[in-house]
Amino acid sequence: MLKNLKITHGIAAVLVVFVTLLTLTGFLFYNGVSKADKNFVAAEQLTLQQQHLSDAVKTLIKTRVTINRVAIRFLKNQQDPKSLAAMAALLEQAGKSAAAADADFKAWQALPRKEGQGEAQATQVQTAYQQMRDTMLASITFLKQGNYAGYGNLEAQAAQDQLDSAYEAWRAVNIQLMKASSEHNQRSLTDALWALLTIGLITGVIGVAVWIGLQKLLIGPLGRLTGHMRAISGGDLTSDIQHEGRNEMGLLIQELQQMRDALVVTITSVDDATRSIFTGAAEISAGSTDLSSRTEQQAAALEQTAASMEQLTSTVKLNADNAQQATTVAKEASATAMQGGETVARVIANMDQISESSNQIAGIIAIIDSIAFQTNILALNAAVEAARAGEQG
Repeated sequence: MLKNLKITHGIAAVLVVFVTLLTLTGFLFYNGVSKADKNFVAAEQLTLQQQHLSDAVKTLIKTRVTINRVAIRFLKNQQDPKSLAAMAALLEQAGKSAAAADADFKAWQALPRKEGQGEAQATQVQTAYQQMRDTMLASITFLKQGNYAGYGNLEAQAAQDQLDSAYEAWRAVNIQLMKASSEHNQRSLTDALWALLTIGLITGVIGVAVWIGLQKLLIGPLGRLTGHMRAISGGDLTSDIQHEGRNEMGLLIQELQQMRDALVVTITSVDDATRSIFTGAAEISAGSTDLSSRTEQQAAALEQTAASMEQLTSTVKLNADNAQQATTVAKEASATAMQGGETVARVIANMDQISESSNQIAGIIAIIDSIAFQTNILALNAAVEAARAGEQG
């Protein structure tokens, strides 16, 4: 099945899987970061609420302690100017402390309420704080006026106990919310770690599968293809090239097989042509040898013809001499023709015979001239053929 899977499709599938995993990882990371940020903001707000309300309560209690110090001095009847100045300073300090407590309490009130924080508890805290604050401000006013009896009737301890109770109840809920937020962060972290571990395992499995696929689809066929190409480059055209499926590597190996087959056909054609050329060269060599032999025979024949021509020329010259002698005899016969009719008749008959012989000799001479002309032409043709044959001739 893998052999028929196209490499481009496999790469596209791997890319889709990795992009999906990357997207999933990014989503999980974003989700985890969003939850962590939300929990962090919630924990920060809870911490700020805890800090501002705790500071407000503590500062207000410190205000009461400062007021109690003034009350103790008042009970000791310290009316000297130094003591009065000290009490005035303490009361001034108590007023500032109450103002600082109000600032922290207003900051606490300004913070948004988180889910799980009941409005009833917040209302109880606000009521208890307001009562404690009013008690402290009234204590400062009474002590500044020297009205210790009024100060003693304020029931500051009851107001403080009520504030402590409301604060502790609110604080317990706030601690539970902070603990829940921390646990939620821990669960989110654990879930993210498990998700990352799962994605890592899936990525590892996919990586192994991709490696196996690369071995089967690309690396293995490339190794075999390289071996076939080395064999072909080394002159081995007999190795069997098997098809590797219908993917890109299979098509490449198929093209290599077709190239090898075409190369075999080409080399076979070249070998046949070489054999034909070798056979033709052998035939040409044999023809050249035969032509050389015939040329030598023709040259010998020409030499024989030339010798015959010389003999014929000698014969013609001899006949010419004989004719000349006959003419001389004829002249002598003509000179003696007057000696008798019979002698003249015989001389005339001899002259006719001589004339006939002369004509025959002239014909023979013409035939000899024709033979000599043809012999010269044959010699010229033989010389031309010998010149064409060159050194082999």
